[in-house]
Amino acid sequence: MFKFFILCILTFFLFLGEGTLLNAREVRSVSKTIEYFEDVKGKYDINDILLESFLLASTEVPNFGLSSSVYWFRATLKTKNTSETNYILSVENPLIDELTLYRKKEEVWSPHKTGDTIAFGKREINDRNFSFNIKLSEKPKVFYFKVKTYSGVIFPLKVYSPDSFKEKNDRDNYFYGFFFGVISWIILFNFISYFYSIFIGVSHEENKGGYLYLGLYILSFMGLLFSYTGTGAKYIYPNFPWLQNQGFHIFILLTQVSFNSFIKTYLNERFEKMGRIIDFFKYFSLSLLILFLFAGNEEWTVLYVVLPYGLFSINFSGACIFVLHKYEGVSIRPLLLSFIFLILGILMTLSVYLGLFKNLFLLENGLFFGLIVQLGTFSTAYIGMLNRQKLESENKAGELEQAKQLFRTFNEIC
Repeated sequence: MFKFFILCILTFFLFLGEGTLLNAREVRSVSKTIEYFEDVKGKYDINDILLESFLLASTEVPNFGLSSSVYWFRATLKTKNTSETNYILSVENPLIDELTLYRKKEEVWSPHKTGDTIAFGKREINDRNFSFNIKLSEKPKVFYFKVKTYSGVIFPLKVYSPDSFKEKNDRDNYFYGFFFGVISWIILFNFISYFYSIFIGVSHEENKGGYLYLGLYILSFMGLLFSYTGTGAKYIYPNFPWLQNQGFHIFILLTQVSFNSFIKTYLNERFEKMGRIIDFFKYFSLSLLILFLFAGNEEWTVLYVVLPYGLFSINFSGACIFVLHKYEGVSIRPLLLSFIFLILGILMTLSVYLGLFKNLFLLENGLFFGLIVQLGTFSTAYIGMLNRQKLESENKAGELEQAKQLFRTFNEIC
């Protein structure tokens, strides 16, 4: 188990370990200064904001957590080139609801509005993040950004040359293609295993739908990652900005429903009350899901529903697993360990979006970390279970053979 855990971590950093590499790909010759202004009531326009005083950002990636305020950012860029050179300006947070870039063209501030509430086809550059074409020279150039979002005011601004930007996108495509491809095969394996068990005569009540619910859980988590990374908007649903905007919260609820259903497959008659409580959480989550479909509003869904309910539901799931581990022992240990890794990954990502910690690479990618190690733990446990069953079967076969031999010897003596 420990060796597999180390392998998961090394693989994770090999493919996603861009903490230093990402900065290395960013253009070093560009000088960048970022300042910000908080518009609490959201009443300022570009003409008003030009008269306001901005504060210098204290970190490379400004992070103000969950906020209903509108934030303005002023980026001053220049390079050592004497003539204007093409660059790519990228805001690498695909969960921003509304992002407006103001560029000065012929003494007029020209806006370009984008965000996850706007169709992907209207983006200036075909990118999962929000990227723009700019020209820079040794003369400082100022850009203004208006950010309104309820999913965490995080503003990672990067500057790339066209070649480095293409290299970055190619690397992203290779990783996400590999990652989601492997996850898809795992989902397919679980679904095939479930329907095969039905085909050979094992009823849904007998196998308790374990493979089915685990497959649905991984599928829901994959949808969550599609929204989190912006790959869903780029490849899956580019013409449905509502799904990109609300999908993160919808997939959280679906993940919770399927995970609780999976936990219930471990229960027996002794945990009947716990099963009824799990059913209540499932149906309540489905009710919230229906509510989002008809009356979804991110301002209240994030602050007053998804976060408090999600945290409470996760705590309840953890309590169920700890109780099961207390009474069932070793057989529940893989589920307990995988849940701990999952919670660790969720808390890592949540800490960034709440503004509790800086945008460290491992924290930002906590959801990937949690899912990779969780699936690794499940897989290792499953292989171990098969080995134990095989050993038990061989032991029983050996004992039976010994009994037969003893019986034959007894008959010969008689």
